Amino acid sequence: MPTISIDTTAETAVIRVSGALDIMSSHLLADAIAVAGAEPVVLVSFEECSYLDSTILSVLVRNARLMRERLILLVPKDGYVRRLLEMCGLDEVLHVVSALPERFKGLHLIRAAALTS
Repeated sequence: MPTISIDTTAETAVIRVSGALDIMSSHLLADAIAVAGAEPVVLVSFEECSYLDSTILSVLVRNARLMRERLILLVPKDGYVRRLLEMCGLDEVLHVVSALPERFKGLHLIRAAALTS
C-alpha cells in the first residue's frame, strides 16, 4: 500500500512517496500536489518509492507544465524510478535532482498530513 505524506515549512512543501504508485493510487499524488501547490516550491521525494506506472508519469508531467520550476523531483540516481524517467526521456523535461538541494538541508519540517489509499 503506498503512502504519501506532506511536510511543510516556510515557502516549501515536501511530498514523500513510499511504496508503489499506480492508476489506483494516482489520485493520492495528484491531490497531494494540488494541496502543496499553494507553496512557492514543491519537492516530491521518490527516495522510498518502489514503482510508478504511466498514470503517475502523466500526473507529474501535467503538474510540471503548470508549476514549471516550482516542482522539483528528488529521485535517487540508482533505482527503478530514475531508470523509468530516463527511458521515457522525462529526466530531461522534468526538474529532477538526485540529492536534496542545499537550500532544503536543515529545514525543520512539520508533519501536515499523511495520505494512504
